[in-house]
Amino acid sequence: MSVLEADEFSFASVEEREDHAKPDLLGDLADVQQEIKIICRILEKEDGSKDDFFSLFEVVKHKYPKLAGSDLLDEINDFIREQVPFYLSEQELNSLWV
Repeated sequence: MSVLEADEFSFASVEEREDHAKPDLLGDLADVQQEIKIICRILEKEDGSKDDFFSLFEVVKHKYPKLAGSDLLDEINDFIREQVPFYLSEQELNSLWV
């Protein structure tokens, strides 16, 4: 017998709990994509730079920290690459999430 914290107690296996978290991440993915579109519209309207994008993206990164370590990161980075009006290297894309 042992004492557990509330978040440690479950009748589901680890795999089942991870599968249950995936819909939340997919919802976050859609939200992040929408926020990226908004950032790109702001950059276009204000003639923003790559540095402006990095600054604005900080808010997104802090709002959705679970995505930084998820399997969806490549998909998000591809989406960013398609949306921004400038070239971002692989290193720049990966640094967005650090």
